[in-house]
Amino acid sequence: MKNIYFFCGLTALLCSNKLVSQTNWTRCSQGLPDGKVILSLAKMNATLFAGVSKAGVFKSDDFGNSWLSMPAHPAFVASSTSSMAVIDTFLFAGVIGKGVLKTSLNDTSWTLLANGLLNKSVQDLIAVNDTLYAATYGGGVFYSGDMGNSWSTLYNNQGMDDHKVYSLASNTTSLFAGTIGTDGLPDTGVAYRAILGGSTWTRINSGFIRNGVHLEQVFSIAANDTLVFAGTDDVGLYRSTDNGDNWVPVGGFDGDVLAIEIAGTTVYYGTAHHGVFRSLDAGQTWSADNTGLAFGNLTLPTTVKDLLVVGSVIYASSDIGVFKQDIPNFTSGVQHPPEAASIQLNNFPNPFSAVTTIQFYNPSAGSVSLSLFDMTGKLLAILLQKEMPEGYGRVDFDGRNLPVGLYYVQLETKGAGVFQAIKIQKHK
Repeated sequence: MKNIYFFCGLTALLCSNKLVSQTNWTRCSQGLPDGKVILSLAKMNATLFAGVSKAGVFKSDDFGNSWLSMPAHPAFVASSTSSMAVIDTFLFAGVIGKGVLKTSLNDTSWTLLANGLLNKSVQDLIAVNDTLYAATYGGGVFYSGDMGNSWSTLYNNQGMDDHKVYSLASNTTSLFAGTIGTDGLPDTGVAYRAILGGSTWTRINSGFIRNGVHLEQVFSIAANDTLVFAGTDDVGLYRSTDNGDNWVPVGGFDGDVLAIEIAGTTVYYGTAHHGVFRSLDAGQTWSADNTGLAFGNLTLPTTVKDLLVVGSVIYASSDIGVFKQDIPNFTSGVQHPPEAASIQLNNFPNPFSAVTTIQFYNPSAGSVSLSLFDMTGKLLAILLQKEMPEGYGRVDFDGRNLPVGLYYVQLETKGAGVFQAIKIQKHK
């Protein structure tokens, strides 16, 4: 589980040389310890991070093909890195029972952040712009606006009468929390919503179904400005098209949903014992997506704990390692070229309110095209189209004439393609 703003990283690089139509999973776990559950994934620019149960955090600078251990800390040995979040050049790790640790890409140590974090059983950790939010088992949701140096209970848990929180997600307006629920009546609720910058939580349970008398906990949540998904214990996946006011069961699966990731109109969820399911129509219909998701004599992981989108590739963490595959329908037919790792595209600031600078690197002389798409893949504008020499380029993009929301910028050069997701927030 993680911050669902998979577009918040500055650089979205293509991670494979296969065609977009190729969607088998490939194991990419060299250097990761066997026999350990990979619980969480994150990225900072082109560096990937994997949180490993009782083994700390590992990083990869080659799209997951090989991994190296990051600095050790006693908290990692005693517990599990449940989640990770990134702000600028800082990596934050939520550790169950220990709190939150912070490091940067080139640091040689971690700093334990506990000031004000009254409950240290951190189940999920996300970053929304420069604010950290931590879901704790028993203490509700905490937040930090100073890079984790101090923490406070968000809204004093006002409106949230279930403080055992498993999962967090956000979109441009709201924060969502999934909780354990209760085993009896009356309901205390298993999902809540808070307006960012507001003062209280609201229970959003309409449409959730009980499994007998057991009110199922929400293990995972993912959201954008159009859709919200909630993954439960024993009663499968739910979908909302009205920001969580009403829920409908989808997916045709009644088991445990541990992770959800939205990649445009393609949506994934990971489960316990049943692998990964995928939807190509924004979560309306689903099919199993497990080809290649195997290792040794295990044909299917028992736990798929986290999902992460990097460019047009999705990564899955599990008890048998990290896997990746190309996302189908992510682009309009653009292929992954062998030289894609050298193509670079980023923008700053991101998110932005008015103008953002889009920077790119063209690895060889030729035609360069920079295009803007909405979340459905509709072409909105050609930002740049001309012959250019090898080297860096930039375009200043003014988004004030577009609605607040999420968009994609596509860079194409000599048949190669790379995407960067950008977010327009409240206009100045």
